[in-house]
Amino acid sequence: MLTDVVIGKYIVSNSEVHKLNPTFKILSLIIMLISTLFINSYEDIIMLFSYLFLSLVCSGIGLKVYLKEFLKFKVIFLIIVIINIITYNTIEIILSDILRLIFIILYTSLFTHTTTFNELLYGIEMIVDPLEIKRNRIVILYICLITRFPRVFKKKIDKTFKILYERRINNEKKLHKKIYYYKKSITKSFNMSVEELNDMVYIMKARLYGYGKSRTNYRLKKFGIKEGLLLVLNIIILFIVIFY
Repeated sequence: MLTDVVIGKYIVSNSEVHKLNPTFKILSLIIMLISTLFINSYEDIIMLFSYLFLSLVCSGIGLKVYLKEFLKFKVIFLIIVIINIITYNTIEIILSDILRLIFIILYTSLFTHTTTFNELLYGIEMIVDPLEIKRNRIVILYICLITRFPRVFKKKIDKTFKILYERRINNEKKLHKKIYYYKKSITKSFNMSVEELNDMVYIMKARLYGYGKSRTNYRLKKFGIKEGLLLVLNIIILFIVIFY
């Protein structure tokens, strides 16, 4: 099912990656995803894979978790291979496309597994602060909630489908009735997901989120020397991948 294709959720840990500043993690994710789009040599692959592997190990999350995340996209990998074969692309192009998708999935999973929703909000605010739009925190909140929608929707639709199974509606012999029940369930799941996200907005407003310039009830993490050095390393990797 397409609802299974949801990249990760936060996993509690005290790893070095979890402790990194949220702003750095967002910038790092953006830089590394851009880097994957410019892969054009085996040296690029080795360099990006080495950085990714070390990051995964330092995240304190078992590699099996990332493997499971990766396997959710097996259908998409198959589609990519078929499209490349139909368009008569070379083996090198097929492999580069697959590797790009692998890097994108794993880098994004690493970010979502080690960054809480509150940290995501904080990181985005710190990035847009120089643009003097920090007062529009509610807009940022809605944008971040949209990224949570697939996971919330999956949770809701799994519950509704379970109810259908328990009521044996899936054994309904008349096709039009079965379609009706499933359509109604999907619509109901969608509405419940939107309602849950709206409730999150009201809760954040009740906590005075977006009121004034001071932060409320957030875990702040200093952007230190470690983050600065890693950011420089990310930029160097991006520069090498693009220009060499």
